[in-house]
Amino acid sequence: MTINLINGLNFLFPYVPSLGGKLYDLGQVFTERPWSAIGWSPIAVFPFGVGLSFFIPLDLSFSCWVFWLIWRLERITGAMMGWKTLPRFPYEPEQSHGAYIGLCVFAIWMSRHHLKRVLMSCFKPEADLASHQNIPVNSYKIALSGLVFGGVFIIIFCLKMQMSLGIIFFFFAIWFSIGVAITRLRAELGSRVHDLHFIGPDEILPSLIGTRRIGASNLVSFSYLYVLNRAHRSHSMPHQLEGFKIAEIVRTSLVHLVILMSLASLLGVVASFVFFLTSSYKIGARVWFANESFRRLEGWLTTMPATDFPDIIFVSFGFVGTILLSLLRMRFLWWNLHPVGYAISGSWAINPMIGLFS
Repeated sequence: MTINLINGLNFLFPYVPSLGGKLYDLGQVFTERPWSAIGWSPIAVFPFGVGLSFFIPLDLSFSCWVFWLIWRLERITGAMMGWKTLPRFPYEPEQSHGAYIGLCVFAIWMSRHHLKRVLMSCFKPEADLASHQNIPVNSYKIALSGLVFGGVFIIIFCLKMQMSLGIIFFFFAIWFSIGVAITRLRAELGSRVHDLHFIGPDEILPSLIGTRRIGASNLVSFSYLYVLNRAHRSHSMPHQLEGFKIAEIVRTSLVHLVILMSLASLLGVVASFVFFLTSSYKIGARVWFANESFRRLEGWLTTMPATDFPDIIFVSFGFVGTILLSLLRMRFLWWNLHPVGYAISGSWAINPMIGLFS
């Protein structure tokens, strides 16, 4: 309360010192080329974030700082070398995209033996794994059934949107891989930053395949599914996993929690539509999300861009780099650079928060 009052006085009377909460853009300090290429580089200190940062592992904080500086160094290097044929160098979203896919693949690979036992317990009653882990019997079978029925529903829903079957598979394979990576890093490291603006299958598939091969109907569907991919900071998977963990600690029924989550999801969908439409009619609609999605669609249908090879190269670089960083952390105790730091440091939200990792 006191901090907010002092910051309020600072807003009204600038000579009163602030106690954090302002963004100080370092990019304004560097005005000449090539140093001005660092772009928007804000430093801020939020009191609430300082407290939360004590719960983050030290190696993750260190890695975020290191990779945040490396991104700026890459921008300056691109300006010094005059790489005008790569206007978006160093392709931070693309590298981050590859990094998240790498985190997912590495997590699945490290869990392969457990996942194998889970599948065996679903099809072989004598190999029931749930009974040995103090969780309800048939939990894995129910989870697998939910995965199958949910996948079938998604396929039918998207087919009704005129998406092709192959595109549906690749679209949601990429989307769920991002979700798994976000859930893993939240569970393991408690990162507060995983917004991933403009990173998703709707961005990588047109770059990989080319819009002409994807087709107009799939591109239109991508625009309507933009709500899933504009940013991933409110992704449901980590919140659900944290709910399961809390339920496990307080010994609450997981079945009841799943039912409550399902009901809350249905209620949330209806309530969000009602409140958004109501507020739009009363105070005006916030249309920039729709503008972003359908102006992008207009560009796709007008220019029909082909395969973007630099995008593919930098996504692959991010994927391989994450796998290498993960292997180095496994092999060498002294290696402090965390692959999660590489993944999250290229996102928008790391900029206002980078001061909290110091």
